Amino acid sequence: MKMTKIMNQSAIYLLALAILIPAMAGCGKKTENTEKPAETTEVSETKEAEDAAAVPEAKEEEKTEVTEQETQETGASYDFVVDYKTSDMYSEDDMNKAIEVILREFNSWEGCVMKELSYTDDQKCEDNLSYINSLAVDTKYDECIVFTSTFHSPVEGGDAWEPDYDYGNWEWYLGRTDGGDWDLLTWGY
Repeated sequence: MKMTKIMNQSAIYLLALAILIPAMAGCGKKTENTEKPAETTEVSETKEAEDAAAVPEAKEEEKTEVTEQETQETGASYDFVVDYKTSDMYSEDDMNKAIEVILREFNSWEGCVMKELSYTDDQKCEDNLSYINSLAVDTKYDECIVFTSTFHSPVEGGDAWEPDYDYGNWEWYLGRTDGGDWDLLTWGY
């Protein structure tokens, strides 16, 4: 009796997935209107201009999976949210180079999924320069950059991760000298 109930519930679950997955695949995609357009007016031109301006924002939020190599080639395409904030110390390019270093480490964490990566602020970077230099062995860094991230652990857990859990405010500390390459020195809480 229990087995029949479980099989029925499983069948219902699979049916729901069969309906939802195709429906979700179209989420966020602009559908093409196949109807014959009405007369063009200034109002519709304004609406089209607003729609055209809104499309890049929608595409910004609609992320696609990007390999590390593609990330390096494009410089700023990530499959998660990146908040660059405002910095007088670092350009977006400086930050992207640091993010690439973070991703090299993060991508080795099997089953973890990055959700958001945020630049902290210039003051935190300045305040932690001596800290990262205390971690360095043979290098004296003259720049520090700090990011926070939110990521999701594997459903089964593993390593030190709680199963199926969102980790937030995970910090990443990097240093560099004379505008060179970023070194990832430490990460965690």
